[in-house]
Amino acid sequence: MRKSTRKVGVLIAFLAISIPANVSAAKVGEQCTALGQVRGLQTEFVCTDVGGDFQWRPAPAIKTVIFNGYKITARVRLNGAKLVGVKLVGANLSRVKLVKADLSRANLAGAFMPNANMENINLSGANMSNTNMNMANLVGANMAGVNLTGAFVGGFLMRANLSGANLTGARLGGAFDGANLSGANLSGARLDGMFGGANLSGANLTGATLAYPSLLSRANLTGATMPDGTIHP
Repeated sequence: MRKSTRKVGVLIAFLAISIPANVSAAKVGEQCTALGQVRGLQTEFVCTDVGGDFQWRPAPAIKTVIFNGYKITARVRLNGAKLVGVKLVGANLSRVKLVKADLSRANLAGAFMPNANMENINLSGANMSNTNMNMANLVGANMAGVNLTGAFVGGFLMRANLSGANLTGARLGGAFDGANLSGANLSGARLDGMFGGANLSGANLTGATLAYPSLLSRANLTGATMPDGTIHP
């Protein structure tokens, strides 16, 4: 038992994951398996609670990784990781590195992500409602159809694809120069970022608040519904 516990600690420390105090030993075993898979360690051992004791076996393939409420520190580099459908609800991802990672259809609701490096990440179809992305790097990110309701998007999103995204009630305080927000729902959102060359054609801006009148003067607003309900020519 003592030997297995040490192995759990080593694996968790190596991946810089903070385990909540109320997580059971069996649950820690599940997370060990998941973390090994995230790192691509297909031959890593899994700690399984069998009759009150841990047994170590080669980790099986997994389909869904669950890290709800976990803290992944800045030391972790998940660049290029395949995490389709990962569950990171309420997770602390501050300064994490996810360059070119695939988190399509992930559940990141309420995640804390300031200063995260997610350049060219795939977040298409993800749930990112109420996330905090202050100063995050999302340059060139694929965020098509993402749910960003109530989120704070305050980072760098130059050339990002947010077509069809739901940004209802969100705050957009970042750099969206050249970003694609065509067909996006920005109703009730607050816009105080930079939108030079951004594509907002067909977007819904009903009830949105602009930090200053000329905020969208350099954006493509063809067919967009403006804050006052009128349709832009």
